[in-house]
Amino acid sequence: MKNIGIIFLLFYYLCNYAQDVPKVFSADKTKENNILYGGGEISENDLLRLNFPNSSFTESWIRYQDSVTTTFVNSLTTYQCSSEQVERLIEIGQRTMLPVPFKDSLLILKEDDMRNWKLVMKKGKNERPVFQEEPPIDLSRLFFYIPSPDGKYVALSWMDKKMEWRILDVAKGQLLNYSLKGTDLTNMRLVWYHDSTSFYYTVRMNTDSSELTIKQHFIKESNDQLIYKPLSGGVKMEFSLSEEGDFLVVEQRNGADKNSKVLLIPTLDNGSEKYNQLIDSPYASFTFLANKNEEYYFETDADAANGKIIKININHPEEQNWKEIVKEAPEPIAGYQAAGGTFLPIMVNDKFVVPYQKNLAQFLKIFNSEGIFLHEIPLPSSGLYFNRNGLNAFSVNENSMKIYTRVIGLVEPSTVYEIDIVKGTVFPYHRASTNFNASNYQSEIIFCKGRDGDEIPITLTYRNGMKKDGKNPLMLQVYGALAFTNYPYFQGDYITWLEMGGIHAVAHIRGGGAKGSDWHQQGINKNKQQGINDYIDVLEFLINNGFTSPTKTVVNGVSAGTIPAAAALVQKPNLVGAAILHYGMLDLISYAERFSSDENYAYMIPEIGDARLKEDFEIINKYSPYQNLRDNVCYPPVFALTSNNDSPLNTDTYKFIAALQSKSNCSNPYMLYMAWDSYHATFGSKRHAGKKTFTDELTFLKKVLDIN
Repeated sequence: MKNIGIIFLLFYYLCNYAQDVPKVFSADKTKENNILYGGGEISENDLLRLNFPNSSFTESWIRYQDSVTTTFVNSLTTYQCSSEQVERLIEIGQRTMLPVPFKDSLLILKEDDMRNWKLVMKKGKNERPVFQEEPPIDLSRLFFYIPSPDGKYVALSWMDKKMEWRILDVAKGQLLNYSLKGTDLTNMRLVWYHDSTSFYYTVRMNTDSSELTIKQHFIKESNDQLIYKPLSGGVKMEFSLSEEGDFLVVEQRNGADKNSKVLLIPTLDNGSEKYNQLIDSPYASFTFLANKNEEYYFETDADAANGKIIKININHPEEQNWKEIVKEAPEPIAGYQAAGGTFLPIMVNDKFVVPYQKNLAQFLKIFNSEGIFLHEIPLPSSGLYFNRNGLNAFSVNENSMKIYTRVIGLVEPSTVYEIDIVKGTVFPYHRASTNFNASNYQSEIIFCKGRDGDEIPITLTYRNGMKKDGKNPLMLQVYGALAFTNYPYFQGDYITWLEMGGIHAVAHIRGGGAKGSDWHQQGINKNKQQGINDYIDVLEFLINNGFTSPTKTVVNGVSAGTIPAAAALVQKPNLVGAAILHYGMLDLISYAERFSSDENYAYMIPEIGDARLKEDFEIINKYSPYQNLRDNVCYPPVFALTSNNDSPLNTDTYKFIAALQSKSNCSNPYMLYMAWDSYHATFGSKRHAGKKTFTDELTFLKKVLDIN
């Protein structure tokens, strides 16, 4: 069957690419419009060369397109004012990271002002900088800071041109003179061994490989020990250390698929490549929480779409021996994601802390170790609970009854909360200072009945006194993949959009995680069009109810979110005023062929399907945005962002813009914007890159939507 699919795919390419390649501009376009679009004379063969992102031809083409985009947005007289407004707001959401408790101290990344960041140790009311001299790295770019159990060392990682780990000697306040490279942000994992002499981390097999492995690094030795190498590519791995330190517990998935393997790798038998396979499930996801001796606890959606917690005795791991501890609830556990979560249950002092969501409102339930419900703790806001120090939004010391979490709401800047899980209290430990007046705005959650009768949640934020007269510019953000619930969060561009009088909306469509595992499954792979239908239904609902009008709507997606956003643009151009697409996934026909051997992208194949298979091809070909652009249609204006480093996914954006410029029969601008030197779903390696990107986007929207 797979070979038939490959032959079918080849036939498709021969028919569509070799014989009917669109020109960048049709012959009847005027010279002035060609200049506006960033176009010029280009042959069909030259357009084919855009499939090769590193060629000199492609580089020349994208630099010209990018320069025309820059000229276009800079021509607005209010550009500098918009830039200052974005800069004022963009930094706020990044201020004050979540404290990391260990021993009797807290490790905190904080800033004294917008440019001066510090990593500090806090014990009681006393606070001291960790670095004795000026830090040799830009702490504003720090993603992870994970202290060793005894506090002697801190593993630091940050985004520059490539991700790397550096080790900080706390007593000396200096970095050790080596770095560990070979991983990326989406696959970064690090767990210290209990005695602080070593840690386990994910790293590629070699510098030219995307093949992910787990290695053990010893602080006082130069050679890392290979611990585990998956038998197949395209996997996602997470791992933790057992309480006794005798096993590394590895959770492995086939990309974004729900199938899970849980492996127990003996820590005292390094290099032997021996492991025990505890779980091998083709139908469910498992997340390790904790263990007490031989009893291991997992959160899973096995026969529980909303999630539950089970206990497995590793000496008797057969499924019939699994014991249900926390039963499935009517509302889903908030942390479930097909490719890993960020807001996961934890076990603290024999108590389970479980985050739930109902109608997008989040709250905690506390259970004892036997699963008996103790009490519920409401959580503030409906924002993004986020921890830059690791993978879970909770920061916890196992010996304390207090946990920390950080929320970033759309109108609530970065706030760290201290939660006492015994008393049930939630205390604002620190709020980011800002001159943004959140009281001028309000957020609400409403529901749209989709064409099949299911209710689709929508998050709306707008200025007080907003009138439903159809005149409001509205940005409809979407993701709809990986069971991720994309709560709106504080960003400079979104807040500036609100201050411009715009409405910010998020469509929580199928494929996302707003309603649990089933909601996710109903919008992926062969059901992907269902999620697109949800997005279109939300768009029509907001227009029909006076929130906006077709000429004032903006479809907006990042990465996998560009699939429903661009599909709506292509399928219903009459409903869309403009599109903002970041790091587009737009040519889904060739996706599996291009990325089957690339760890960074192959994990999405189970999510969107494999067009090398005939059955999948026929489904994908009906909705893949690039393949469904039609001749002589007036498509709305498009601002499509990508990066030279997001290769070869960036060719999706190049071809999509070129095809729009060729096929559209009107003078709307279809513009390529390059976030130079950034990576997938990031906005540049330099601090100012985000400010410029967001300013240019908003200026583009002011022009094409005629916003005063």
